[in-house]
Amino acid sequence: MVKKGAKPQEVKSYVPSKWLKSFLDEKLLLLKKNESSRTWDKKKVDNVDKLFQSMADLIYFLEMTAKHSELREIFEKDLEDLLDIRPDSKMKELSSSLGIQIEITLSQTNLIRLVYASLIPHQENYENFRLRLLNEIQGVVYDKMRWVMQDKFGVNQVYSSVINDMEKCIGWTAMLAGPKDFDKTTQKRIIDFPAVNAN
Repeated sequence: MVKKGAKPQEVKSYVPSKWLKSFLDEKLLLLKKNESSRTWDKKKVDNVDKLFQSMADLIYFLEMTAKHSELREIFEKDLEDLLDIRPDSKMKELSSSLGIQIEITLSQTNLIRLVYASLIPHQENYENFRLRLLNEIQGVVYDKMRWVMQDKFGVNQVYSSVINDMEKCIGWTAMLAGPKDFDKTTQKRIIDFPAVNAN
């Protein structure tokens, strides 16, 4: 409830950084013209470094607020905004142009857009590493759902049924992804700091 006389809260809107938009648009134009550019290649190294740094910062922030309840309390409203908790009436559905062919509604929240874009960009063009990502995310959901189901129902038939269904789904994506056939060369870019034991 808004207090009497209180001003409406300002809504801040975020868009991609100009440097990132320009960087990607420039490459699309070069590809269209079938041209290459050493200048762009150098920009790629610098700009991808920025993305890695942003990911490291985001992971650290989320892990620290997950571990420390005193920080979580301070940032709870910010986390709701960041992960995009809004009433369904305020959100758009993910577009069918993205290849969504399921009977449930996926909303365009920040988290859903991030996860969906990370997995399989186009249903006719997926790679094993993206199936591996899907399998890993299923594992995280499985771990969290085990705790939720046990807390809500205890260890009983309902719990066992849900867990069995989830294990089957995880097994299918693991089979489809096949062995971890990643490039044997050493990764050149890693996010290298210990997890802060987020639970």
